[in-house]
Amino acid sequence: MFLRSFLVLAILGLAHGDPFTSRDQLKTAVDNCLAVDPTGVSCCERMEGCGPAGTTEMPGWNVVLVTDLSELFKGATAFEADITGWIVEAPNTTDMFYGAAAWLYHYLNCGYDSSDTYICSGSFSGSERPHDGPPNAWVKCPYGAEWRCRMGGYAGEEDLSEGINSFGAIFGIVLACLFFPMFFGFICHAYCCKSR
Repeated sequence: MFLRSFLVLAILGLAHGDPFTSRDQLKTAVDNCLAVDPTGVSCCERMEGCGPAGTTEMPGWNVVLVTDLSELFKGATAFEADITGWIVEAPNTTDMFYGAAAWLYHYLNCGYDSSDTYICSGSFSGSERPHDGPPNAWVKCPYGAEWRCRMGGYAGEEDLSEGINSFGAIFGIVLACLFFPMFFGFICHAYCCKSR
């Protein structure tokens, strides 16, 4: 099966460079790439190449031979390179995008939940959980409609909500400490001045 996908890639010229052959090889290339450009959009030409892919950027990588993509982008908060064209036959894509906040903001996992037919039109590879791959189960949210991708309620809120809630609580406490005495003082002053 993967040989057929590889032949399709070779014929269409979508993949450049040599294929990645192992998870370790791919993970090293991903980590090195994200160290140069945390978004993963433009790193291979800025480095001395990305392993077997050479100077081909991440969307053009040939990963069809890699059988484990689990946690590949876990915690890569700024990652957002469009790898939805990767042909993946890996049986393990568990938590591939867990904690990848920018990816979760810009893409919708139609393989997990295709109920939004505006974005998820067509058929998609299945995903067991919201952060799982494969990348071709995901669809880039149309410009201006990113809110639709976040409406599903699973696209990363557990990755961001703790920090946002902590910030909101601290901000609320600071505001209360600053403005409550002024407000209370204004009320007391207004009351005292009226009674005279």
